[in-house]
Amino acid sequence: SLKDHCVAIHSKVSRSIFAISQLKNMLDKEHLKILANAYIKSHVEYCSNILSIANETTKKPLNVALKRTIRTICKVGRLTHTPPLFKAEFFLPLDEMITYNTAIFMHSYYYRYMPETFKLTWSTNIQVSNRENRNANDFYAEQFRLVSYKSHPYFNFPETWNSLPNFLKNTPEKSVFKLQLKKYLLNKLPVNPAQNIAQNQVLNPPPNPLLNPVQVQIAPPNQDPLPDPRQDPLPFPQG
Repeated sequence: SLKDHCVAIHSKVSRSIFAISQLKNMLDKEHLKILANAYIKSHVEYCSNILSIANETTKKPLNVALKRTIRTICKVGRLTHTPPLFKAEFFLPLDEMITYNTAIFMHSYYYRYMPETFKLTWSTNIQVSNRENRNANDFYAEQFRLVSYKSHPYFNFPETWNSLPNFLKNTPEKSVFKLQLKKYLLNKLPVNPAQNIAQNQVLNPPPNPLLNPVQVQIAPPNQDPLPDPRQDPLPFPQG
């Protein structure tokens, strides 16, 4: 089953992660990354687009393994937030890796790089409705009865392709498409809100009342009061 497949891969890459972690104090980042690509990423990424069927519980061990890998490469603590590390090292997390390989598969199908075996597996909107519209070149979204069918490759793969921006879908060169797709997926990684708050506090610190005391404005004194008629009355005019 798919769960057994994920367990077998996790068992294999866990031994590799432990071996690489023993070398992190003797090798630099570039050599650690080469070892990680050879002994960890290659096993996880092989046919990873089929993992779109798996639920989050099944994929969690592989997701954790890739996070351990990127922390080992960057030589940081086990609680370090990983999206900035993935971006810095141009290394895809598990969900983005699945999307990446699914999009490459559909790119090969759309531009007819695949063998004839896959021909007519999916149809575009213009082929089904014979009408030109904004999404005419997107794949037709087949209807399904059960929600569980949504993750099936027959329904999930076209949906993944349709969700890509037009500048990617309009790139026929496969090498350029893969590079731009990877940049696009890494730029979509979420940023830690706490990290943003801490950064904003450093860049824009709140005012310190000790350094910037509040200046109390004293109202100007009133004008000369009117004379009290009971005291020093005005003299009557002479003559």
